[in-house]
Amino acid sequence: MKQKSFAKDSADSIWSSYYSYIRHLESNTFFREAFEVLEERIKVLNPKSVLDIGSGYGWSSLILADWLRPTCVTSSDPVVEISYDEMRVLAKEMDLEANKLTIERKSWRFEDIGSGELSWDMIICVAAIHHAHELADDLSTLYQNLNPGGTLILANEVIYSTFKYRAKMAKKLLKIMYHNLTKKWALNDQLVGQGRFKYDSDLGDWSVSRDYYCFLAECVGFNEPEFIETEYVSYKQVGHAGNEMTISHVILTKPI
Repeated sequence: MKQKSFAKDSADSIWSSYYSYIRHLESNTFFREAFEVLEERIKVLNPKSVLDIGSGYGWSSLILADWLRPTCVTSSDPVVEISYDEMRVLAKEMDLEANKLTIERKSWRFEDIGSGELSWDMIICVAAIHHAHELADDLSTLYQNLNPGGTLILANEVIYSTFKYRAKMAKKLLKIMYHNLTKKWALNDQLVGQGRFKYDSDLGDWSVSRDYYCFLAECVGFNEPEFIETEYVSYKQVGHAGNEMTISHVILTKPI
C-alpha cells in the first residue's frame, strides 16, 4: 500500500500507530482475506444490529459496516482508543467509502455488555476470543446478549485438528511434569486448561480444540457449532512460525 498524504488535523494523531497497523495488516498478513471469506454468509444473515467486540483498531468493524450499510456497527475495544473521525481515516486507507459507513465506538470488555440488557442480531469477535481468561463465562455473556436466532461468529482463530491438538496438549503436559521434577518453574506460565492450552504466554493467547468448542456450545445453549476452515495462513511471509495452521471461523447460533 502506498503512503498517502492527509490533512494535519485529521491524521497526525494516528499516523504512527494506527496507520502502521493497517499497513501491516494489508502487507504482511492474510487476516483481511480470511475474514472476507465470511462476506456472503454475513450478507445473507443480514443482521440489523451488530456488535464487533475486541475489535482493536476497528478494521473488521469497518468492513462489516461496508457489507451491511446502512446498518450501524458497534465497534468495541477496552484497550485501543480511536475516535470515529480516526476510523474514517482508516476506512479510506482500506479503500472503503468512509462517508457511507455507520459506526459507533465503545470501550466494553466482554463482561461489560451486560446480561441481556442489550441485545444484538450478531456479535462477532475477530481474533479476540483466544484472549479470554474465562471462556465459558464470556461465551455465556455473549449468548445472553444475542437476540433469539442471533449469531455469534468467532472469526480468524487458529483451531487445531483433534489429533494435532492432543499431540500439542501432551507436549504441554510433559513440560509441566519436567518443571515439577526439576523445580525449574516460570512465573505466570499457566500452560494448560480444560479443553485448551496457552500457545503464547506473553500475549495470553489460548488455543481451543474443536471438541471443546462443541462442549461449551452445548453447555451455554447454542446450536451445534459450524466450523469454516479458510485456505489462508496468518502471515504472507513463507516459513513464518505462525503459519502452522490455516485460519478458521466458528459460527454459533442461538436457538429461536
